[in-house]
Amino acid sequence: MASNNQPPPSATTTDNTPTINFINPSTLPQPLHTLVESPHLYRPFGFHPIHPGDLIASRFLVLNKLGHGRNSTVWLCLDHQARRRPYKAIRIFHVRASRLHHGDEVFFIWQKNDVLGISEKIAYEKLRLAVPLDSFYINDGGNLNGSRGGLVYPVLGPRVDDEGYLRYLAEKSGRSIWEVKRRVCYMVADAVESMHGLGLCHGDVRPENMLFEVRGLERLGVEEVRRVYGGVPRGYKHGLPVLDGEGGLKGVRPEYLVLKAEL
Repeated sequence: MASNNQPPPSATTTDNTPTINFINPSTLPQPLHTLVESPHLYRPFGFHPIHPGDLIASRFLVLNKLGHGRNSTVWLCLDHQARRRPYKAIRIFHVRASRLHHGDEVFFIWQKNDVLGISEKIAYEKLRLAVPLDSFYINDGGNLNGSRGGLVYPVLGPRVDDEGYLRYLAEKSGRSIWEVKRRVCYMVADAVESMHGLGLCHGDVRPENMLFEVRGLERLGVEEVRRVYGGVPRGYKHGLPVLDGEGGLKGVRPEYLVLKAEL
């Protein structure tokens, strides 16, 4: 679990670079901007440049990208320090958001012992709440858009509104897709009610923040997990300079952007 002491300085290094499948945006079934963040977000105090194969905080080997949002990118990783459940989802904030989530002392809004008063196991398995498992800190020495913090989560699956996955569940269970959707709605309502019972309000209940659980991942090897989460990582060559300046500060972009994995 997380310590309230500032973690030791750590940087991003390359550990084991996998093959990348570079795509042509015109061949995609949906607009590129729905699958990847803007390269202009990589600037001083912005996003941290990451590629599959990077080793984050001397601990997390990046396998593929799970998604992105306004404040962070999320990556599927192999945790070299984990004895159980070695696969993790790590969320790396841009610097300004990191300062909101990480002050002089690391604080989790979902701090299990101090706020919820429940264990991680109960939060995840009984209440269906994916709480942070740990935190980490990236000290880039001023070379990679600024130092920032990140959070570690369990690895989850597709969004609850993923029509393809819903149809897969329907076929597997022998139920109609409407029965499956009703069951999903019930589970979402049950999770929200559980949160309200703890005196908590989510504040942003939408499909992007509701994901299916994935079981048995810890029994798979790295290559098997890569196949489950999108296979060969897909890259997009943005065509912009890797090094760029802003207000006298040096900004760094990744050599290419990584599209979120197709589950």
